[in-house]
Amino acid sequence: TPHAQYYKNTIIKDVKAPDHGNLDILEEVIPKAKKHGVKVYTWSEDVWRTDVANVDKIQERDLYGRNARTVCFNNPDHHNFLLGLMEDFTRSYDIDGIMWGSERYGAFGNMVESVHNRNGNDPSRVTCFCQFCQAKAKRRDINVDRALEGFKTLEAWVRSCRGGQRPTDGYYVTLWRILFRYPEILAWETMWNDSVHETYDAIYKLVKSIK
Repeated sequence: TPHAQYYKNTIIKDVKAPDHGNLDILEEVIPKAKKHGVKVYTWSEDVWRTDVANVDKIQERDLYGRNARTVCFNNPDHHNFLLGLMEDFTRSYDIDGIMWGSERYGAFGNMVESVHNRNGNDPSRVTCFCQFCQAKAKRRDINVDRALEGFKTLEAWVRSCRGGQRPTDGYYVTLWRILFRYPEILAWETMWNDSVHETYDAIYKLVKSIK
């Protein structure tokens, strides 16, 4: 059950799971679990329904500014929601710990990815290039225009490779040539991955400060 006081700093508000009705799983399970000496951990994952109110405001933006289904770690409303959720879990219930998981790639990883969705992975839909990521990139002295240009060059390489057009110098050498010409690509990937770890760190520190 979401407790409103923990979601004051985010536009994402009441997100009680629609498939549980009025049932509070934690309220129901915790007393019985503790009676039997069983520990209870909350689990939440970095996956969002598209019909959550205002989710479009926290979604990532792709290489051409379009909304993605995934949400951005650098968006303050998403960040504040996550911290509000973890504080709600920790203060409102007598839990033994929290778990939160994210199994995503950054823009470079997604663009060259060939394992999970080899044929359906659109290299133009990689993320995230929203206003918050661009602002963070500038603070890290990453040239945003060069990064965008580099990713679009990489997009063309991916499309030609998948189309069977073998580069004169081969796929591998051509890839490295792009990365040497546009080091901003890897700088952007590093920033994205750092943002994931910063989110983990913020959750960890918040929960430990409460209990």
